[in-house]
Amino acid sequence: NEDATLRIPAGVTVDTGSDQLDIDDVDRIRGAGTVRSEKKIDLAADSISLDDGRVDNTDGSLQLIVDSETSLTADGAVLASANVMELRSNDAMSVDDADIDNTAGDKGLKLDSEAGLTADGSTLTSAGKTEILSKDDMSVQSAVVDNSEGDNVDIFVESKSDLTVDSTVFNAADEITLKSGGEK
Repeated sequence: NEDATLRIPAGVTVDTGSDQLDIDDVDRIRGAGTVRSEKKIDLAADSISLDDGRVDNTDGSLQLIVDSETSLTADGAVLASANVMELRSNDAMSVDDADIDNTAGDKGLKLDSEAGLTADGSTLTSAGKTEILSKDDMSVQSAVVDNSEGDNVDIFVESKSDLTVDSTVFNAADEITLKSGGEK
């Protein structure tokens, strides 16, 4: 149902076990509870809020994808994966105070926003390439971005507008690239 909202309240766990979880036929996803799968987790909706929620496929062999047509928020969330992890938004993205961990495998971590992106106070770790991209202002302040557990992998951060990285620690296994189309 395209006008439906999928709600996973705090304290509720949706565990698909060895089946993949693919949710894409709803307008909104609101997940403050826990979503767990040993396979692929693919969440797609017009707007997605995972604030204070947990999405986990660290025991899995397939990727974790969160794809929003408008806003994507995961403030205070814990997101963990053993394979490729991608968060995409065609509008603003906020992952403030989140713990995004992709160290269970050696695959990449990518945050990609068509509008602004904030990851203030977050810890973003990966054993693969780490990409944080925004076509508008980006703020990654008082955060930790670390892929030092990887083997010869880069951290790439690019804002097509202003980029603010005050008090952020970047720790890479290889190169760190910060690019801004605006002021730094």
